[in-house]
Amino acid sequence: MSKPPVHSAEIIHSTGLTREADRNTLVVPDNECLGSSPGRLRRAQQAMGAGSQDVWTATKFSPPAELRPSDVFGLRRFKYCTGTSERFLVHPCHVPALGSARTIAVYTDGACSDNGAGVGGNTSTREPRAGCAFVFREGDEGTISWALEKQGPDGVTYKHTSNRAELRAALAALKFRYWPGEGWDRLVLITDSLYVSHHAAEWLRKWAERGWRTTSGESVKNQDLWKELSIRMGELAEGGCEVSFWAVPRSLNTIADKAAKEATTLEPDDMFVDIEGVLC
Repeated sequence: MSKPPVHSAEIIHSTGLTREADRNTLVVPDNECLGSSPGRLRRAQQAMGAGSQDVWTATKFSPPAELRPSDVFGLRRFKYCTGTSERFLVHPCHVPALGSARTIAVYTDGACSDNGAGVGGNTSTREPRAGCAFVFREGDEGTISWALEKQGPDGVTYKHTSNRAELRAALAALKFRYWPGEGWDRLVLITDSLYVSHHAAEWLRKWAERGWRTTSGESVKNQDLWKELSIRMGELAEGGCEVSFWAVPRSLNTIADKAAKEATTLEPDDMFVDIEGVLC
């Protein structure tokens, strides 16, 4: 006799999440906002390298090639200990193949006008201007965008580039909320930047082993942001939330792309400031 199908409601319940009567709102138990179970903590920490050599690395989110972000994640309401909000949650039909029901996504992107000005054959004399953006839910309030600051977290002034803007956007998305506090055990950053997605998963620890030098012996560019990214990923891993990156074509990241490009026209602040979301 064949086994009965496992319905999405059963999958949600098995992870501690429940649905309200309208079946469109997920409820995260209060105790899940206060701390992850030992099992979830171990899984997240081991997946991200367990902080070996004081470096935390991301994992790669690799669904079947034919799936688009909208095929995997959809906007859902949820309740947790401090309020009600909306997030891009994994569709139940992809649980557990692509992760648990506690998996959410945030779209990120960066852009830079006159990128590479004054470098190589680029003779433009205009100063590059970069913008950053991330999208954590639908609507204007769910899109955060800003001009890339002139200084990094170390207080040093850096030239704007598209790579730096894309990395800054990813770091800001991770710092925007303490994501384990909402009950999630995996946060997928969707980006069209192979520079960010590949190096966050494959190269951070290798760079650290070489004293933040590339294979050719040059100093790693944007290492101030890379080090901050590693620290933040460790904080989330130690809270039980795995950080993953999904590299997609730009055509599948249009909202964050548009917001980042628009932000290149804004006047940048001098100082690096964390962007924190409260009750959002």
